[in-house]
Amino acid sequence: MKIHRFVIAVIVLGLAYSKIQAQDTAGGATITRTNQTKFPLFKGRLPYRTWSVSAHAGALSPVVYTGGTNDFSKWDANLGFGLNVRKQLAHSFGLEASFTSGRLSGNNKDQLGGIAYGFKSFETRIRLSSLMGVVNLATVDFLRKENWINFLIKAGYSVTTYSNSLVDANDQIIYNSNLGSKHQFTDKRSIPAGVGVKFKISDHLNFDLGYNMYFVNSDDVDGAAVKSTSKDKYSYAYSGLEFSIGKYKKSTLDWANPAAIMYDDLVLRNDSAALIALRKRVNTLEKEVDDLKCDSDNDGIGDLFDKCPDTPPGITVSGSGCPLDTDQDSVYDYLDKCPLVKGTKANNGCPEVEKVQTITRPPIQLTPEEQKILQDVFENLEFATGKWIIKAVSFPSLNKLATLLITKPNYSLKISGHTDAVGSEKANQTLSVNRANAVKAYLVKRGVSKNKVEARGYGESQPIADNDTEEGRQRNRRVEFNIF
Repeated sequence: MKIHRFVIAVIVLGLAYSKIQAQDTAGGATITRTNQTKFPLFKGRLPYRTWSVSAHAGALSPVVYTGGTNDFSKWDANLGFGLNVRKQLAHSFGLEASFTSGRLSGNNKDQLGGIAYGFKSFETRIRLSSLMGVVNLATVDFLRKENWINFLIKAGYSVTTYSNSLVDANDQIIYNSNLGSKHQFTDKRSIPAGVGVKFKISDHLNFDLGYNMYFVNSDDVDGAAVKSTSKDKYSYAYSGLEFSIGKYKKSTLDWANPAAIMYDDLVLRNDSAALIALRKRVNTLEKEVDDLKCDSDNDGIGDLFDKCPDTPPGITVSGSGCPLDTDQDSVYDYLDKCPLVKGTKANNGCPEVEKVQTITRPPIQLTPEEQKILQDVFENLEFATGKWIIKAVSFPSLNKLATLLITKPNYSLKISGHTDAVGSEKANQTLSVNRANAVKAYLVKRGVSKNKVEARGYGESQPIADNDTEEGRQRNRRVEFNIF
């Protein structure tokens, strides 16, 4: 295989550049400790191995991932193998000389008659020499001083040395159609580009996966120079093992993370006056952050902003850290027996029962339409199970009742809440009061004067059916409406 002068020249230049950089780094930026001992801020490439060699094998194909036309409609994947030598110039960039050998082949079997452009098939022997720049694009453990996986992109310059043969329509073999000689090799410039991923097995051994594309400055790599097609191209998908070369105790440069390493270097210089002052400021900020994070009652509001830092566990709080008070009567909802109606602390959040003088007046005769409105409200009123939240299905009939009370100034309404006997008597009494008050609150919100609506709760004290049956309990869970 021909070793081209340009490859050797570039490698020599890379070595010279590496030597100069090493000298510059050795005398690079330093900081002075209080005892006048000097330490380099960052040692660059000196503590690392920068040379590696890898052996690889894979599939050579006369197609590339980016697409494009080809002279043969059906392509083959053939064995390719080779050797890479890399010089790492920085943590994220290196130069790689690559030498690959193998063959390309394809045919026109799926064309009409099995022939296109007068050829049935081709076979080309390939010898590839290339020099590419390799960029370490990203890593997974980027917060650590050493990574275990690197993602690479490659591009550069290469020379493709090849010798081809074709089988024409008459099953005759044509060697080097452009040269007319058997096994005579020719060189063509090509541009390589590729991607790869590298896994760290040990400090000295890596596993490589890669895919390179080669764009040749010629249309006769496959022996069929067809003017209507583009320049020939081929690809190489490979895997291999890479061995780093250098002193055994050194790490490999392209696995190192300079940001994390420099951070550790700075931490070691903790006797610097500027760093000591910065550390004090950081400690102060950390203490303030800890104060902000402190939450004695675990309600999600830090003590610094919590106006009620002793809220019992499991209680829903507002943005100020205090329990909710829906009716704003200064009795928190978890203590309020009537959380939807403003009451007094003395009566556990419920309104005081006022003694009113009973005024006797003639009974009101409702029209059939008005009686139907009351009946619809009674039949359609629904609450969330075990709660006093009115379901949306009840809104239309309640809206009609509100309209009736507004248009009839002499009409007043009594709302009576009842429950079944399931649960404690105290809980049922509270539930019946809250449900009656919830209906009153809804009607008042719709424009009915609160003085025209009386809401009472009777709990389980006035059943209209047997509480020992499900049907009876369902009838006992009711809200009654009476217009007077």
